[in-house]
Amino acid sequence: MPRTAIPTATLACVILLATGLSARADRYWILFRDGTMVLADRFADGDAWSDNAQLPHRMLFAADNPVCTLRDNQLELPPPVASYVLLANGDVLPGRVLKYVPASVDDNRPAHLILAPRCCIESADAEGLTVRADRVLRIVSGGPAPVHSAPGTLVFADGKTLVAKSVRFSEDGVKALSDDGVVNARFDELVEVHVPKVDRMAAVLDDGFALPLHDEGLVGRLETVDGAVITYRRAAARADVEEPDPRTPQRNRPPARRLAYLRPSWSLDTVRVPVDAVFQQTFRPTYELPLSLMRATVLREDRGIHYWPWRRNRNVRGERLGCGPLVVGLGLGTHSQSQIAFDLPVGAEQFTALVGLDNSVGEQGCVTLRVFHDRSQRKPAFEREYLRGSDLPVPIGPLDLSGAKQLILMTNFAHNGRPEDADPLDVGDHVNWLLPTVTVRADPVARSVRLRQFVPGWNRWTLNDVDAERLIASVRWDRRLGRWEAVIDTNHPEGFTLERAVPEVSDATDLLELVVSPDEEVERWRIELSADGEVLEPITSEPVMGPSVRARHRRFPEQIDLGMVFRWDLQAFRGRAVKLALKAVPERGAGGLQWRSCILTAAAANPPPGRSRLGRAVPEKQGDLHSRPR
Repeated sequence: MPRTAIPTATLACVILLATGLSARADRYWILFRDGTMVLADRFADGDAWSDNAQLPHRMLFAADNPVCTLRDNQLELPPPVASYVLLANGDVLPGRVLKYVPASVDDNRPAHLILAPRCCIESADAEGLTVRADRVLRIVSGGPAPVHSAPGTLVFADGKTLVAKSVRFSEDGVKALSDDGVVNARFDELVEVHVPKVDRMAAVLDDGFALPLHDEGLVGRLETVDGAVITYRRAAARADVEEPDPRTPQRNRPPARRLAYLRPSWSLDTVRVPVDAVFQQTFRPTYELPLSLMRATVLREDRGIHYWPWRRNRNVRGERLGCGPLVVGLGLGTHSQSQIAFDLPVGAEQFTALVGLDNSVGEQGCVTLRVFHDRSQRKPAFEREYLRGSDLPVPIGPLDLSGAKQLILMTNFAHNGRPEDADPLDVGDHVNWLLPTVTVRADPVARSVRLRQFVPGWNRWTLNDVDAERLIASVRWDRRLGRWEAVIDTNHPEGFTLERAVPEVSDATDLLELVVSPDEEVERWRIELSADGEVLEPITSEPVMGPSVRARHRRFPEQIDLGMVFRWDLQAFRGRAVKLALKAVPERGAGGLQWRSCILTAAAANPPPGRSRLGRAVPEKQGDLHSRPR
């Protein structure tokens, strides 16, 4: 796929040809990357979750022109949800927070919140949705919150408001530091929590680059009929049929469901979404970032006859972003007069968008628009005088962003010289910036760092940049376990080496345990551990078993092979520092390894064969690639 943004000039031309399409009653409305719009009443082959999905006479995910937006016209946009968690990447999870779980050394899971969803989303974790705590931007449980609130704002159920300097999660609530000291509040005492100092840019970059795949692929963003929004990589998404519990009487047994199994960057576990609950999806290449998800600063927002604050991914009324036949899920809604500055990522190259007045104003409204790079720029990079409601969306760009740190969008009153029949003042000045996109050169985070974040158990090890470039990372859907697995492969004859400096080996860290699969591939890899240059023989190398998720309805679930577990005894190094090197070298033609876990644990809990067992061998959460810490 060429690294060019959506061709907005072509798109604007196609809009003119497509205005008559909106009157048709076809089920699906599809916008392709080259700007063409298609209406279809069915798929000729597969669906939006199939790589070979095909409309009549057209592929949905053709490499040179994939789908950009897909909407199911039989489903409707849900009303605003009253209780939800807003994440730093713009995802929305309807539900309430149950508790906070701090980071765990035992199973390498980062600090996270557990949510009880109030929507169709399901989690592989029986407790609820597991959401990384450092990705939570806002928690709302008392109805629609203000469009914008100061970071650190807490709103209590009794109406009191507090603006804190910092907010930290506790087991059942938050701890807020204010000028008057530390305030503790339970989740059920709060109706709004606006978490400060959340890294929006890191969250947006994670959506595309957290999976360090060589294939750039597409990032998907789905919206459900009950208000959920989830961003995911298509490489880690698939749909499958879930059969009902056979123990349920036939007369009460629900029909089989088709579920999408996703791997969002903010989740510690696989997320399930009913396919028939998705009413719209948006797709973009990994190197294209939505401007609407980036950190913004309001430089100016004046009141006219009415006050309409700017919004992310909605128009200023809080409704869908629509201009003519275009109705999209990513964009910005502004009103005259406003100036909004957005922070740009490192390596930003181009900016593209379409801009027009919202469908709700009809032919009303008249504004002038300008786009600047940084505040010091005198001449605008883009300017449009007298944009009216009767006009078609106007293409912007591609604008060169080389060296720019901010992008400023200006929506101004069109007073001087405005057309005589235009509405006065700011009447109808509802502007929509559709699909505003920033193209980046590459992931600013080193590949070796991404790999250590991606593979379970690698976070405490180091990987040199040379080995990192040799590694081929991918994900594999394990249907037996109902989750995505991290797969590591290399074609280099020297393989790769992980290194780790242990400050002091103790009775809690005197055994290294590695679990990899499948067995037939493990046998074709040479895996060895050395300590301070001395090669150690594993004390055990044996299969490890576990229950299949496909048999969870059974009283005695089927036990399946989870791979091979290797254990190395480090008791000889107790009380002193040691440098470990874990080397993996494949035979010619060997396949990739599913890397399930790699941890230091206690030898007393994992005795060799022939001795009594004092603890479990494999941490329950280590098999899921979502368990990696950040």
